[in-house]
Order: sequence, then structure tokens, then C-alpha cells
Amino acid sequence: MTLDQIDRVVRQANPVPDLSALVPFDASVLDQQRRTEMQTHDRVIVDQEPEPPRRNLLIGIAAAAAIIIGALLFMRPLANDVAVADQPTTSAVETATAFVEAYASHDIDEAFSYVADGAEGFGSLAEERLMARFLEAIGDKAIFTGPCEQVSTSSDGVVVSCPNEWHQLRSDEIGLGPWGDHAYNITIREGKVVGLETSGSMNFSDPNGFSKQMWEPFAAWVARTHPDDVAIMYEDVSQTGWRVTEESIPVWEQRTREYVAAAPSLEAVGEAEALAAVFVGAYGAFNVDQAASYLASDADLWLSDLEQVRLENRLLEAQGFKLLLDFCRHRNTTPDGIVVGCSWDFHAIRSEERGLGPFSGSWFDLTVRDGKIVAATMNWGISKFSPQVWEPFAAWVAENYPEDVEVMYVDFSNYRLTEESIALWEQRSREYAEFVGG
Repeated sequence: MTLDQIDRVVRQANPVPDLSALVPFDASVLDQQRRTEMQTHDRVIVDQEPEPPRRNLLIGIAAAAAIIIGALLFMRPLANDVAVADQPTTSAVETATAFVEAYASHDIDEAFSYVADGAEGFGSLAEERLMARFLEAIGDKAIFTGPCEQVSTSSDGVVVSCPNEWHQLRSDEIGLGPWGDHAYNITIREGKVVGLETSGSMNFSDPNGFSKQMWEPFAAWVARTHPDDVAIMYEDVSQTGWRVTEESIPVWEQRTREYVAAAPSLEAVGEAEALAAVFVGAYGAFNVDQAASYLASDADLWLSDLEQVRLENRLLEAQGFKLLLDFCRHRNTTPDGIVVGCSWDFHAIRSEERGLGPFSGSWFDLTVRDGKIVAATMNWGISKFSPQVWEPFAAWVAENYPEDVEVMYVDFSNYRLTEESIALWEQRSREYAEFVGG
């Protein structure tokens, strides 16, 4: 390319400013200022080369400018790359938290914006939307009991656990629950949810659990008051699983709302729980007369009648029995009344004197109606007591006092309730405690 061609290209890219637009100045004035302001020195004259043509100077300036601009344009993507790399990415915990908050609030479309295609633990989007509508209809609520936390990392991704408690069947409107020991476990990979599991239990088997306090009472109420709805709402007549369909959802919502109005008030439940607690306290203190004052005249007891209850109470006292009450809580509501479960631990056959126990897993079921206990059952938790205390003592009696076996036992799994038996149980249990302790 010739110099003229270069000049034309540079001028087109970077036009030369119009020098005629500059304000003219008087060089003589500038020279006069210079002579006036500068100190006097000997002048040194240096040979100077002649000034190159202005055209060449402008071409050089323009070329330099083009080089600088080009360098800046070349460097700009690199600067952007560094800025993107430095930007913080959303953490697995943040992604899991955003997902689970939407999922637990039944906003499935929002929740699925965090879910990868083919993620495990989910149905189709249509199925998830239907289930979300169902859960919302029955008053399902998750209450997060702590922040989501990373619990493990593997080739599958980062697992984040979000602990929570929950309400269902409008239990919060009745004043029951929430139920805990539950967590969403979410697996995150490449910023997306790739797996969902739940952990913990719904406490169906616990005397104070969701099943006894909510599921079973509600199912019984539906069967009693709306029997035609059972086939619509439940998978089968056992009423152990719900049916989730377009038809069932409005029925579940209607019936759960009606049940809130029909369920016993918090005040009535509190009074029943208090009555049950004082009854158990009196029984555990061997004050049967006081305990009997809380019973209806026709109460259905765990023994055949009140006199047998008195006899058993005296036998337990002779054995060194101690009842340690844990709690009394509403378990169920039936046509007969409010059912209260009272959980308790115990010592027996002088186990406390030997440093054993107390033994847990026992409870009373007490049904309260109109301020009286109309039914009472007693349930013993003996899984640890039997091998540690009951069986060794029975073997000791059989070996040392074989003639007492028939008096003290119906068989080796149950005691005999008689006046003669009570006296022997006290005597032999004291001897046994001394024998083992000695």
C-alpha cells in the first residue's frame, strides 16, 4: 500500500480536525511574554532538523490512535471474562432454600423452575400440580425449624437438608400439632435440583402422633357422618390412604373445614387432659378412692370392676411400684368422648432399689365425656422390664420358693390378684432385692 493510500484510509477513519476553526493568536505577543518572564541566560543554539511535513505527522498520530483503540477493543473481552468469573454463583443451599420454600407453599410452577429434567423424587408436572392443590385443600403447612444446611457431597451432587414441622387436615385450626422429625433432602447439581427425598417419620405409631390425634379421628368422623364420601376420599374402606383426584379435592376441603367446626374445642381438650392427669396421679399414689371420684358410675375399666382395680393397686404398692407420669395429651375424638393418652414410666418389683429402670413405653387410654372418665385401659411397656426384672425374679421364686409359685402367679406371664398373693409379693420382692443387692 502506498503512503497516499494509507493517508486516505486514516483520514476516513479519523478525520483531521478543521484547523481553521482554531482561534488565531499573535506569535509576537507570545514571544514578548517569553522575553519578559524568563530570566536572562546565555543562549545555547542547538542545530535542529527541519520539521517534517505536517501531513506525515497527522498520519502518525492517527495511526497511533488506531493502534491504541484497537488494543482497547482487543482487551475489552478479556476484562469482561474476568468480571464474569469473579461474579458469585448461586450456592446449593440458596438454590435448595428457594426451591423448598416454593414447593412447601404449593407453588409448583415456581418450584419446578429450579428442577432439572428427569430429576428423581417427582411425578410429572401435572401430577405435582394436582397433589399441590390437594395438600392446599386439606390445610397442609410446613413450618421450617431451621435453615437449610449442606449435609453431604458426592458425584450425584450436593445434598441439602431443610428441617421442618408440619400441619395437615387443618390441625393448626383445631389446636393440634405441629408434628416434627421431618426434613426435605434436596440434591443439587450444576445449580439445579436433581433429587428430592423426605426423611423422618409422621409419628403414626406414637401415642401422641398425627395418626391418633388427626388422621384416625377425622376418618372415623367421615365414615360416621358422610359414609358416601369414603369411596371418593379414600383409596379403600380401610381409610388408610387418601385418594387424590379432581373429584376428591373439593370434598376433602369441604369435609376438613366441617371437621374443624365439629372437633372438640381447645378448652374441652384441655379439661379432658387435666382430668386424665389427676386420675393417673391419684392411681400412681395408690389413692384409689380419689381416682375413682373421676370415673363415671358405669365406667369401662381395664379390669372387670373398681374392686379389682383396688386390689391391683394394693399389689403394685406391695411390689414397690412407682409410676412416673410423662404427659397426658389428646389422642382421638369418638362418639364416646375425648380420648386422652397418658404416657408414663415405672419401677416395679423394687427395681429402683437395685438401680434398674425406670422403664418406659406404658400408657393409659382414658375417654372423657361430660367431665368424667367413661372408659380406661392400661397398657404396659415391658420390653426391657421383663428380661431385666420380671423373668429373673420369677426364676428366683421358682428355685427358692416353688410352693409360692401357684399362689403368686396365674402363670409366669401374669400375677394372681388375691389377698394371700399380695402378702407374698411384698415379702419375696423385699428378699429378692436384698439377695441381689447383697
